[in-house]
Amino acid sequence: MLRAAVVGTGAIAETHLACLATLPSVEVVGVADLSQARAEATADRFAVPRWFADAQQMLETVRPDVVHVTTSPNAHFPLAMAALDAGAHVVVEKPVTPSLAEWEQLRDAAQERQLRLIENQNYRFSRQVRQVRGLVAAGEFGDVQQVDVRFFQNLTGEGHPFSDPFLPHPTLRLPGGPITDFLPHMASLVHSFLGAHSDVDAMWLPGEPTSPIPYVDMVAAVRAERGLATLSFSGRSGPDGFWIGVYGERAQARINLYEGRLTIDRVRSGPPPLRPVANAFGEAKGTAGAALGSLWGKLTSTPGSYEGLWQLLGVFYESLAEGTESPLSLADIDATTRLVAALTDTAEARS
Repeated sequence: MLRAAVVGTGAIAETHLACLATLPSVEVVGVADLSQARAEATADRFAVPRWFADAQQMLETVRPDVVHVTTSPNAHFPLAMAALDAGAHVVVEKPVTPSLAEWEQLRDAAQERQLRLIENQNYRFSRQVRQVRGLVAAGEFGDVQQVDVRFFQNLTGEGHPFSDPFLPHPTLRLPGGPITDFLPHMASLVHSFLGAHSDVDAMWLPGEPTSPIPYVDMVAAVRAERGLATLSFSGRSGPDGFWIGVYGERAQARINLYEGRLTIDRVRSGPPPLRPVANAFGEAKGTAGAALGSLWGKLTSTPGSYEGLWQLLGVFYESLAEGTESPLSLADIDATTRLVAALTDTAEARS
């Protein structure tokens, strides 16, 4: 059995704990949070035997094999470093650290101690993304030449926690503000299909002077090893959505990551006027399947849009138990973190 512990007991921690409860080779031995009440309530809800208000005390007392850091981003670095110092492998929520320099320190510490360190890049492991990557690997797309990633999250909407001027959200202190909280998801998808970036050009739109949110929109063009990518984030659009388009020589895929909907258009044989009809039938089938899958997930309390996190953690713990390669290497996370840093550097340069 691998002994796991969780630091931070917010909403995403509950998703981690729900997943860990399904893994037969994992025993959750402790949770920690600065709020004693939240730590105790979370331990009770997930049948965790020990809870702590001090993460260091938890590390010294229960000596976990793996530590999940699910706090706000600005606490990731010291907590992850403490876990590595205690000899534990580490799973960190995104963004792995607020700065590139802190990430490099964590990366080097994990390498020196021969410990595993991964960031939650859950959408990279969603079923539809894995399906498209499989088709690309099988040659059905030809060369992938472009990727388009779009995120819509109404940060400025009434009642959104990021826009509350009386209770400043921790992500407001990130370079680029709350948008940076979503950039690792977008960057990890670009890296997954196109490899590491070489050039970035981005534009950031500032928020209103009366708003605590420093930037509300971002659009970027990225040159990567195997092609070009566009990334766009809108903090004023609704409904919320997360899309990726993958464009190859012989096929194009569009994935609605929030709904799990995948549509693929292929270069088909036969009369050109009939191709849109064949593609439309495929899209209708994908839409209906995604709708039914979403309904089934709500009725059965399955992972839903966090399905990729369950897949990532399942493979990660399996790799630990069997001594096989990690599903995310330090090089993967390094490339993603460098792309996020390059994007936020453009915001800092223009401010």
